[in-house]
Amino acid sequence: SDRYRAVTLSHIGIAQVKAGKGVDAWATLAQASEAAETIKFPYARSFALSRIAVAFSEIAKAIDPRAFKDAVETARRIKDDQMRAHVLWTIWAERNREGDEAGAMRTETLAREASAAIKSSLSRVWMFGDISSSYVAAGEPNHAWTAFLNALEVAEGVDNAWARARALSKLASTLADLDRPGLEAA
Repeated sequence: SDRYRAVTLSHIGIAQVKAGKGVDAWATLAQASEAAETIKFPYARSFALSRIAVAFSEIAKAIDPRAFKDAVETARRIKDDQMRAHVLWTIWAERNREGDEAGAMRTETLAREASAAIKSSLSRVWMFGDISSSYVAAGEPNHAWTAFLNALEVAEGVDNAWARARALSKLASTLADLDRPGLEAA
């Protein structure tokens, strides 16, 4: 099935990058992109494109920074708003880590637009909480706190009692991650 083929090829592309076979990785991701185009189920197609975008980011970090452009273009084709936003934030973080300030700013704009397109406030809170926790794991307190504050800002507008309780529990969980010793923001 093309949906499994596209995801598997994206993983193979990442392995090729790690093995120093950049040209092979580009070719593999081209095959993955072709396979993704034929996927009929929207969520499955979005998931495959998300994995391909992340794989392009790996090429950008290891071999050729120009691959960030392919990562962003692939991410923009993701129809699922939450998945598109999450992948764009991931690419933004990688561009920041690589010192690509101009590219990171452009990607941040796209990530903010994609985040705003997420209809569910609870889903936005959850996404920003997950992103914050991933920055904690990467040892990036400034980005972690920024993502947490984004989640907090969204949570302030949640009116439904059930959704607000869930949002606050996610914020509390994320805050526990942020409260690790030695993780103060600069």
